[in-house]
Amino acid sequence: MSLARSGSRAITVDDIAYRWALSPDSGYDVIVVQAATGVGAKLRVYVSYLQVVYADADDQGRLAVTPGLVTLIIRQACEHGWQPGETGLDTTCDLQADGAIVVRATS
Repeated sequence: MSLARSGSRAITVDDIAYRWALSPDSGYDVIVVQAATGVGAKLRVYVSYLQVVYADADDQGRLAVTPGLVTLIIRQACEHGWQPGETGLDTTCDLQADGAIVVRATS
């Protein structure tokens, strides 16, 4: 199932179009990314509520969920083996405070 256009945002990274959305999930925000075609594996990145702000990073070092951060996440995920255009298993990651991702599982 592809991300709905309503509630998601378009982004292009390295000449590939994606859609992404931020949604809450029991103590976390989840950044969900998928190829804009709606075909292929999704990327789910879990971010603790305690490390996220919604504007610029604050003085406590929390991360802002911005298109720049999503671009960084997409590039890292691809380096870790996520293949957005391939059908198959979704990739789940955790976002660290420094903006690096840690691959949790493929499901």
